[in-house]
Amino acid sequence: MALLLICNMNKALIFILPLLVFSLSPALVFCQKRVITLEPVEQIDANLKQDYAYAAFVANSDHLVWYELYTNTLFIYSLKNKRLKKISIQKGRGPHEILQLTDLAVSNEDIIYLLDYYNIKLIRIKPNGDYLKDVAFEEVHPFRITFKKHDLVMMDPLSQTALFYLFKRNSEIPIELNVSPVKQGLKGFFSKEGYICFNNGFLTYVTKYYPYLYIFNLETNQLAKKIKFDESAVIETEPRKAKNGAMIMAPPSKVDILSHDVAYIPHLKNYILLLAEGKTDNRDYSLSKLWVYNWEKEKFTDTLDLGVKAAEIAVNDKFLFVYSSDKNKIYKYKIIIKQE
Repeated sequence: MALLLICNMNKALIFILPLLVFSLSPALVFCQKRVITLEPVEQIDANLKQDYAYAAFVANSDHLVWYELYTNTLFIYSLKNKRLKKISIQKGRGPHEILQLTDLAVSNEDIIYLLDYYNIKLIRIKPNGDYLKDVAFEEVHPFRITFKKHDLVMMDPLSQTALFYLFKRNSEIPIELNVSPVKQGLKGFFSKEGYICFNNGFLTYVTKYYPYLYIFNLETNQLAKKIKFDESAVIETEPRKAKNGAMIMAPPSKVDILSHDVAYIPHLKNYILLLAEGKTDNRDYSLSKLWVYNWEKEKFTDTLDLGVKAAEIAVNDKFLFVYSSDKNKIYKYKIIIKQE
């Protein structure tokens, strides 16, 4: 005999169900009022093609922006007039040319930043297609970028001294943390690979292959929290030596949880949306739902069913955008925040 606890807003109803055994793990039962819901709005008509590699979806209040990796095409979708603009980026090492995009960001001033990892630079474009001067770097090698208000935060997985840098007025300034990345166990590229987002003065960083959240206070430039949000078995891949003597690193060969993206929840402090897949003793992660996590209380509070299998997510102050590579479509949801 077991008790199944069903929570409906502020009222809790208890049913006694004989002969059935249910787990009342806090990871599986959410006994509090839902703080966020999603209301499907529309499918965005972008005429996406099968077998293309769409990636790096980001949004501000005016535009949804993404990139196609095979054709080096930048897509700029106006959320106001629902028009789509495509800009072909030339491949190469010259001005406004790209070799390998690893991330992009769009500012509140509608400047789009394309991060070229191989050329170690930022390509800057306005929505009308006009280019600004490229920004090349010598001291940092950024892999991920996101905006902190009017400043660009860059993540450098190759650095052994500082994990994040601040781009402001054409200069890079290290964001000094109270501990180094190495001391946090982030000793190699794949241990640092992950996803970042910014909200309310805090930078959230989730590692891709390991179940860790790092919360950085960018006002004090210190690590506020390191959270292990679940237990995940990880089988590391041993490095091998190339003919020239260089060591070749590879990601883990097996993990229980693979994180795919992270996003802030607008107007809701200390909460994030986690997109992940895998299964542990505590949870069954699926790309068809988002996990709502309160990093201040260090616990999951809810799940949000998307109805589609997501590959990437993006948010602005009102909406969630979900790209499904399975359906090859972009879905728009209204984010509804409720009182806790």
